Amino acid sequence: MSVDSRLRDAFGEETWEVETGAALREVHERARRARVWQGGAAAGVAAAALLAGIGSVVAQDHGRSDQPVGRPGVSQSTEGPVPVRPTGPSAIDGTWTLGPVTAARIRSTLREAGQEAWIPTVARDFPKPPLRYRLTVGQGRVDLVVTGADGARVPMDQEYLTLTGHEAVLEPVGIAAVSRYGWALVDGSLRLTYRSTSEGHEDSTPYAAFQRALYTVGDWTRVGRG
Repeated sequence: MSVDSRLRDAFGEETWEVETGAALREVHERARRARVWQGGAAAGVAAAALLAGIGSVVAQDHGRSDQPVGRPGVSQSTEGPVPVRPTGPSAIDGTWTLGPVTAARIRSTLREAGQEAWIPTVARDFPKPPLRYRLTVGQGRVDLVVTGADGARVPMDQEYLTLTGHEAVLEPVGIAAVSRYGWALVDGSLRLTYRSTSEGHEDSTPYAAFQRALYTVGDWTRVGRG
């Protein structure tokens, strides 16, 4: 099956305007650079630990590759103590839903952000649309589950949450990173606006595209309170 056919199967029968040979080659080249960058960073950390006199170093990957294990945005647990974070109630505690979300809406979200080069990557790693999102917020945690067209529920993200003013700070469970969103309650709905992420450079890694596709494709409706 061709690449074009697989992408259409993943996100429906609509035409993908960015499915050109040059665009796909650029995606793969960016992914290759991301892997090289991450490998170099891991080697640097190991070398620094050795010079500091640490007897043994267990090397762990603290980033996400362009082909995540499981689904994009799913944080992989690591051993060690869990940092102490706020667990009190917040203004957005509760259960929120969003959807159904079409492939066209996801494409539009990424194009408007200037990240249309990552559309094929998102199409490959997300469930098949239309998608239904379920976001649970409480005790300083965020859990996001997405249900695809086949009805299968896929855990997509687990984050620690710190809410300050009108900024939501998300820290993936088990990964050293921070993503920042603006948040607002609009007529009772939750609107998240992407600001930044420390998970790789936006022009050479797909992490920001995943964050946008996970949290900013529409306003969230509260269906339960924490």
